[in-house]
Amino acid sequence: MSAFCLCSTGPVAAAELSRGPQAEVTVAYQPLASPGGIIVQAMQHDRILRRELARRGMSLRFVAAGKGGDVIPMLQKGDAHFATMADMPLIEAVNVVPLSIIGQLKRNYAMVVGPRGLSAKDLKGKRIGNAFATTGHFALLKVLSSAGLSERDVALVPLDVNLMPDALRNGHVDAFAAWEPTPSLTIGRNPDRYGAIGRQQSISFLVSTREFTAQHPEAARQVAAALVRAMHWFKVDRSHVITAVRWNIAATEALTGAKPQVGEREYAKSARADLEELGYSPKMSRSLTSKRSLLLDAQEFLKSIGKVPRAAAEDALIGSFTYDIVEDVMKKPTQYYLSRFDYAP
Repeated sequence: MSAFCLCSTGPVAAAELSRGPQAEVTVAYQPLASPGGIIVQAMQHDRILRRELARRGMSLRFVAAGKGGDVIPMLQKGDAHFATMADMPLIEAVNVVPLSIIGQLKRNYAMVVGPRGLSAKDLKGKRIGNAFATTGHFALLKVLSSAGLSERDVALVPLDVNLMPDALRNGHVDAFAAWEPTPSLTIGRNPDRYGAIGRQQSISFLVSTREFTAQHPEAARQVAAALVRAMHWFKVDRSHVITAVRWNIAATEALTGAKPQVGEREYAKSARADLEELGYSPKMSRSLTSKRSLLLDAQEFLKSIGKVPRAAAEDALIGSFTYDIVEDVMKKPTQYYLSRFDYAP
């Protein structure tokens, strides 16, 4: 049972416009992920979102996490109502807590990075930096499988993603598996030394507990509106990406205790490429739930190697996609202030 319960009788009914004590809405996210980290930073600084939720008796809190798997128990316990998640943790999550998948945050690649010339089959017996149950872990499993290998053929070294580049440079691992921006930035800084041994398409989303979207549909739309607004804000002025990158670097430092090695402009270039890939829009394609979709293929693969229960049903994943929330918001740009920006410094 969720710790959050502020029941309403209609989308903008009086019950959802409250003058009483504010209930806290919590968003869990990963600042180490691109472009999700900067998107959520914009949402966190969005005064319009905070005002609209306050009208409904709600305050807003953001909690940083190191990886998507860390937010699953938060969603289960009701400690988070929204979260950002990539493919592998999302597949695990929908099998333990009812979710509404609201909008897409990225479509890029997770990679296995190592010395140039090293192939997938050369990974046998190697030490590989890995964050368990992440999209990077999923990419590693797929790359190993393509070479007829499995986790049993390598030595997995548990590492937080921010520590992986240094571990590779210092020889503590022979390769690492990670999500963007870490792989591209590592290769970009050392193009003659490192390359992608293999890669796997990676997608991530903003999700909510189904309980929250059912009880507070208009509040969920306001969060979705902030997501749409953030991407539009990035599109209208490239300098806005730099602003959000600075916010996100500060959040990363607070989470990890170390200043990120990547520079602002380098980070922003990578984030812009990811945003352009989505067309600066979180609207989700219906192909995401087609029979040959990346997510369903990933679920079947993870079932085959025992990473998710064999009983995991397609319906749990497909039924979690809630296309109409973002689509409804985008049809009403004036009502949801989609072209009006008010971000706190």
